[in-house]
Amino acid sequence: MTGTARSIGLGLLLTIQVGLKADDGRTATFEKLRNAYPSMVLALSGDRVVLGGGTSLPWTTSETSNGKRSRSEILDNPSIADQMEQEYLAVGPGLPPLPGHDPGRARNTAFFSALYGATADEVRKNLVTVTWLAETKRIPLQFNGSHGAAAALTAVSAELDRHPDLRRWVDRPAGTWLWRKIAGTDRLSPHAWGIAMDINADQADYWLWDGWGKDSLIPYRNRIPLELVGIFERHGFIWGGRWCHYDTMHFEYRPELLTGLDERASSHKPCSATLKK
Repeated sequence: MTGTARSIGLGLLLTIQVGLKADDGRTATFEKLRNAYPSMVLALSGDRVVLGGGTSLPWTTSETSNGKRSRSEILDNPSIADQMEQEYLAVGPGLPPLPGHDPGRARNTAFFSALYGATADEVRKNLVTVTWLAETKRIPLQFNGSHGAAAALTAVSAELDRHPDLRRWVDRPAGTWLWRKIAGTDRLSPHAWGIAMDINADQADYWLWDGWGKDSLIPYRNRIPLELVGIFERHGFIWGGRWCHYDTMHFEYRPELLTGLDERASSHKPCSATLKK
């Protein structure tokens, strides 16, 4: 082989390897989505996610691929790729989230509407009653029965019933299903799809309650025990306390983000360290 041919061959091999690495990253991310919702998420065809019933949704948008949008713009109109972009990290005790790290706050409305219902009436047909703390309190909660959401909440409840030391955080839940938008936005809340639960509000912290604007450098607050958080996470729920824009009473059924959950206690620059004096 000549030097020129060898160079061309090596260049082609490098191009193929780079392409495979890029595709492997997208494929691995898509597989988390498919494994979480196997009856609905069927295939990734080009830049389309093929759903049950023959419909499909774009994986990315032109703005996503160009990287031109701000975090606020992504929150307002995320693609499916956007909602999977930030890795959900269960870091060690005492370590708050990374600045700007809000895994799960970006939700593609069309995707979750396809899974759980696009209108209040459609969602209502999918709701079932979960008896919360069935052994001790017997509180009826409405939750979406599709894709394992209500079954997961039932499992959380059963485990918490065996932990009397944790019940005081969850025995007066602030709410589950309610067809509404997120306060101050035009985005549907995950509560509208019946896949979110707010635990006792009087012991929770929320960045907006503390007076921070969306572009503030936010000092982190939390009073919820991580033992309780771990129970929810084991059953497919993410926690709003893993967000820089913290909402510590909020738990949301998002099993696609919990595949291979990283339990590292790594060091990083916390949100509070970035607060301007």
